[in-house]
Amino acid sequence: MDELVLHLGMPKTGSSALQVFLARNRDALLARGVDYLPIGEFQLGVKGRITAGNGAFLARTLLASDSPARIDEPERHRAEFEAAVANSSARIGVVSSELLIDARQEEIGPLIVGLRERGMAVKALYYIRRHDQFLASAYMQQVKRHGYTDLPETYVRIAYKQHPFLKYHSFYRYLCELFRSGNVICRIYDGAVMQGSGLFHDFLKALGVSAEGLALEVPDVNTSLSPKEVAIMLLINRYHPRMQFSDFVVENAVTSGTMKAGIEHNILPAALLAEVEEYFREENRLMAQEYFGRETLFGARPYSEPAGTAERPELGLEDLITFFGGLMVRYDQRIVELDQRIVELGKVIRLLRNEMHGAKAAD
Repeated sequence: MDELVLHLGMPKTGSSALQVFLARNRDALLARGVDYLPIGEFQLGVKGRITAGNGAFLARTLLASDSPARIDEPERHRAEFEAAVANSSARIGVVSSELLIDARQEEIGPLIVGLRERGMAVKALYYIRRHDQFLASAYMQQVKRHGYTDLPETYVRIAYKQHPFLKYHSFYRYLCELFRSGNVICRIYDGAVMQGSGLFHDFLKALGVSAEGLALEVPDVNTSLSPKEVAIMLLINRYHPRMQFSDFVVENAVTSGTMKAGIEHNILPAALLAEVEEYFREENRLMAQEYFGRETLFGARPYSEPAGTAERPELGLEDLITFFGGLMVRYDQRIVELDQRIVELGKVIRLLRNEMHGAKAAD
């Protein structure tokens, strides 16, 4: 392997969809010299499920010791990664997980050095997104999968200063120290998703690989909810639903077409957006100039004041029937599947009993 690309995310830039695309196209990509290594949560990607990528377990061994996601005994997962790299005959290896964005320098640094010493170029590839869209999408993620119950303004006012990677220029310079400047690839998420499967094309373009002949149609993964679905989840989260419940909600949202991946989120008031933009203005300017060779990092932001920012949107009877009816149908399907499994298990138990009785009679 000549080159290993670590896809770092960022979070909320289509990482799950990319991981499904890469997993499902692994054989075709191998024929082009690219190996999306079959480690970590690779099989979840093949199944089209929400995933933290094939680098999920490796990344979790690189997190801070106080991180709840950290794996404290890394040997097995590091060995799995090392074996996959050693056994691959591809020119380029790809390891993807948005969890890599939070890897401690003291942990990931030696990993990069060790790969370099084996004659490999190690590259970082990541996407950045307009801050208002990142924060809105991150808020929805907290609501749908982590039981959050407050309105978006509350979340954003706390969150926008808490993620170091949102200071795009400072984070770029940090990655240059780790990977060396020529090995850092930054892409703009907002432009890539504007056209169909553009994100997949853009990712492969960054690798220098053609998308021709690949299966570009993948299911929506980890799609955002509509404002009304968010409003319902805010109320339901008071009762601490399991994550599987919110997964059903997301799957129903995809089926009903209420929201699509890549759509513009408009849930924050103008004053708060202006505050966020001002906070990141200089970072964005420096990143635009140093990396992209231009004066502005993102295009102009379309804006209209959202209705119901301070209050939840009004919910009608049809909204409630659509939401809860979809869940009831989904649970009904699960009950039918469970019933079929119980019937099959009963057959197996009866067969075993008959065999045991037959054996006793023979004795």
